[in-house]
Amino acid sequence: MSTGRTIGCFGDVVFSVSAEAVKTIRSLSVSHSASIQSHKRRLQKPLHEFIAPDADTASFSLRLSQFLGVTPKDDYEKLKSYLLQGIPKPFVLGESRVGDNMWYISKLKNITDRFNINGNAADIDLSVSLTECPKE
Repeated sequence: MSTGRTIGCFGDVVFSVSAEAVKTIRSLSVSHSASIQSHKRRLQKPLHEFIAPDADTASFSLRLSQFLGVTPKDDYEKLKSYLLQGIPKPFVLGESRVGDNMWYISKLKNITDRFNINGNAADIDLSVSLTECPKE
């Protein structure tokens, strides 16, 4: 049995690569924005005022496949429970946290490509959307 390489994690869902299993994220997108207030003025262009930074957002895709050595339902159910219970979790890639805070799952989309002989999902493509959970 060979040792694998951990790429990162979201909570207890670990992204890794080994000879036995592949579970990696794809198409990571992180967005930063700010709240800007526009003040209209008579016969002049509006004045803009910086209010505050908005919570960051992130999204990524994750393929869970029994053909890549993982049990798709297990990690899908973990992520789904984080969403439904509103549990913020750390998001880590490499040795660094993504952002300064924990993250909520704000949307989880499941596309099941194949089923095994028992009717269980053999391949699941997940689209995961996250929202930063700033400290109070």
